[in-house]
Amino acid sequence: PRDVCDGNLVRNSDFADGTTRWWTWYKCRFEVVDLSAAEGGGRAIKLTDRGSEKTLRQYFYADCLVAGERYEFRASFRLERPGDGSVVKCQRADEDGDLGCEEMRLSNKSSKGVSSTHYIGYTHEVASDKLDGWDHMSGVLTITEDMVDHGTAGYMFMYTEEVDEKMDVSYKNFSITRLPFSCTDLVANGSFEDGTTSRWEHSSPTSTIYEVVSPGADGSKYAVRFRHTSSTATIYHRMDPRCFVEGQVYIIRGKFKYLDLNDPSQALSCDPTERSYNAGDHCPYLRVYFSSCDGNTEDLRRWNELDTPWDPDAFNEWQATIAITANLATCQSIKFELG
Repeated sequence: PRDVCDGNLVRNSDFADGTTRWWTWYKCRFEVVDLSAAEGGGRAIKLTDRGSEKTLRQYFYADCLVAGERYEFRASFRLERPGDGSVVKCQRADEDGDLGCEEMRLSNKSSKGVSSTHYIGYTHEVASDKLDGWDHMSGVLTITEDMVDHGTAGYMFMYTEEVDEKMDVSYKNFSITRLPFSCTDLVANGSFEDGTTSRWEHSSPTSTIYEVVSPGADGSKYAVRFRHTSSTATIYHRMDPRCFVEGQVYIIRGKFKYLDLNDPSQALSCDPTERSYNAGDHCPYLRVYFSSCDGNTEDLRRWNELDTPWDPDAFNEWQATIAITANLATCQSIKFELG
């Protein structure tokens, strides 16, 4: 029925009817619980006595998905210690410990028997004044032809995984929604002004360390502060490949400030003329990684093209251009990376 394809594709997404209809789970006890006003109201599902890092699963109608379109996946969760029920915030860097964060994944099998798993929703960071007692996951996935070619032998389901099985975990407000096509804002949430890093992903939960801080640049409320323990660690945003057309030239703009790793209250300088990635005093550069192209994968790194001195006490203007070639226009995966 087509009405199940309208809006949120997750059925019984908020457990409003007090049941677990449409959901299955892995090796645990479960109950639907009422949430107080302080907890955000509504209902959630709580899993206890868990025997697997996998938690919830729901099959949904692959007929609802349209190849080439992008879909946003969201959910909220919270960790609780068994016994006293105390709520604790998850920690991405504690990937193998008790406080590791949750992820959303999509598993599908096509009519040709091809199975695949897609990592679609990561726990994003939230500014301290936006904390509400819950952790939040989000991510964007572009649907391919293989994913919608399920026939009668294929399947598709969304599931959650990664929270340590020693912890109790509650979930609420699942959603899978189709994003409207727009090329107006290619880097969604590029200023982090919603107080979160939603729409951004990380290359590694342990070596990519970032948080939302305040204030931001030029009177804005927020910015993201980033550091890494590996030179290849980044945070990145998946851009819509349909927006990149041969012959177009894109201007990338941003604002940057360097801070001391051990004392963020201390601003640092850099050398705008340094163009070696391995030099310790180079200024920021950005990377746009084009892959799944008709031709070669292209890794484009750009330095600041503005000829201005670096001011350590301010957010510094940054700008560069990218010209879309015939090959870049064919690429189906485009990641805009900071790191």
